[in-house]
Amino acid sequence: MRYTLAVLLCGFTVVLAWSAVHPHDYFTWSLEVFPAFLGLAALAITYPRFQFTTFVYVLIFLHACILFVGGHYTYAEVPLFNWIRDHFHFSRGLILGCGAVEFVKWKLVDRELRPSLANILLRFAQVRQLGIRIGTPHDVFVI
Repeated sequence: MRYTLAVLLCGFTVVLAWSAVHPHDYFTWSLEVFPAFLGLAALAITYPRFQFTTFVYVLIFLHACILFVGGHYTYAEVPLFNWIRDHFHFSRGLILGCGAVEFVKWKLVDRELRPSLANILLRFAQVRQLGIRIGTPHDVFVI
């Protein structure tokens, strides 16, 4: 577990350093990266008393990487999504007045990933701290 956390922390540092080199806008970068620092600080402070599973730490790391990429390029200019738009010849107006690529970015980042990660963290904390057994109907607490 400690080795995995050390690897994730090194990866966090490498992706952070990459995102800080010539971002689109340093103000946007700082706004996107700041929550990742808050999360890292919270995890470091609570680690001696409360540890998450390796899976949860990997999810948090991946979410931090998404924040770093969004801070570096801004979410509107991520090269992967621009490549998808150009390769598949998507244009604006395909889905309810917005472009298909913009819809995918919005759906992935804002509507699915952030709430899903929050629900996983809350469920894990409930199972560990409240002694709720896995398989019991406790989804009401997650909402």
